Amino acid sequence: MERNCMRTLLGIILLACYFAVPAIAEDKEAAGEVKEVEGNLLKNGTFEDGKAAWTFYQDSAHKALPSLSETVAHTGKKAAKITGSGEETGNGGVISQTVPVEPGGIYQLSAWAMAKELAAGGNNFASISVVFIVGGESRFDTASRCHQPGTDYDWLPLKLMCEAPKGVTHAAIELRFFDLGGDKSAGTVYFDDVVFKKR
Repeated sequence: MERNCMRTLLGIILLACYFAVPAIAEDKEAAGEVKEVEGNLLKNGTFEDGKAAWTFYQDSAHKALPSLSETVAHTGKKAAKITGSGEETGNGGVISQTVPVEPGGIYQLSAWAMAKELAAGGNNFASISVVFIVGGESRFDTASRCHQPGTDYDWLPLKLMCEAPKGVTHAAIELRFFDLGGDKSAGTVYFDDVVFKKR
């Protein structure tokens, strides 16, 4: 009798453990754990490793400040952000990473962007771009830039396709607080889940 009770109790414990395992996995997923996209040429595209692999550059003339957000993210717990000073106009504040590319290769850059409290004139943007580097010098193709205008918007996808020109060796992936002029660079733009892949 006692052995039967022990067997029954053991069975209940094992059954409880069996059903608990998926629940734990689901809890981890719900907590925002993310994985890097396979084939992504960028390192730390999710910013879950902080600023690792990225260069955060503040233009002294325009004063837009790039930094890391640990409270706002598209996935996971971290994202990149650039906050305008509210004083100057211009293309200031850059988050970038340089990767090797092949001449003639077709590449796709994508990211998720969000904006809060941008200047009302509509000239400020969250911008992603590819700057190809040929012979040690930058070659910027305006077709390799896209932006999402507006004063406030929740997470939206940005995407562009581009072809690496002849003689290219590397490409700089740039996330910017882009200002076409006419407005003060106020507000904050956020970037997350940045992916640069060869098609």
